[in-house]
Amino acid sequence: MLLKFQMPLIILSTLWGQPFLTADSTDPEFQKGIDWARNLGTQSSSKETKEKKCGRGTECAPIHNSQLEPPIRVFVSLSLPIESWCALSKELSTLNGIFVMRGFPNNSIKDFYRTIMTLRKRGVMAPITIDPEAFDAHQITAIPTILVSDGHQYIKLSGNIPILSALERIDTSQSTSNVKELISKLKKRERFPQ
Repeated sequence: MLLKFQMPLIILSTLWGQPFLTADSTDPEFQKGIDWARNLGTQSSSKETKEKKCGRGTECAPIHNSQLEPPIRVFVSLSLPIESWCALSKELSTLNGIFVMRGFPNNSIKDFYRTIMTLRKRGVMAPITIDPEAFDAHQITAIPTILVSDGHQYIKLSGNIPILSALERIDTSQSTSNVKELISKLKKRERFPQ
């Protein structure tokens, strides 16, 4: 029987092409897990999976991507100095923002894991995601680039500067309520550090 805690191992073993687990391959539950992991990202989602039911046959209101997006993202790479990672991480954590990387270092999940653990030990606690499509969609050509989401509008600024400074520069040219709110949160953190 396939245990829930084993699923990540199956996913990683499928991605790396080397099995972590040994089990009776005739076990249907185990095989179902392996098949699921192999098909990650290759199945097209049907209309039925997109429309969730909210009980009694009624459909849920769709969740728009803007509701799921973090208010601020910082596009980075491993060439960024560790001091910059740490400083940006403190500000991102206050703002519920995330780091975005283009891909795995050396195309290796193992190297990515080691890098994340090293960054965590140095104090980088903001979430880190890999999203090459976001780099292309927002035409990110330099790192770090700070991207602020304001509804359906995106405002970006590139340069190795503190997020507060970037937001203040954005506020002088394209003032929005979201930018003002983010500035307020960071200034409040400066006055009352935790």
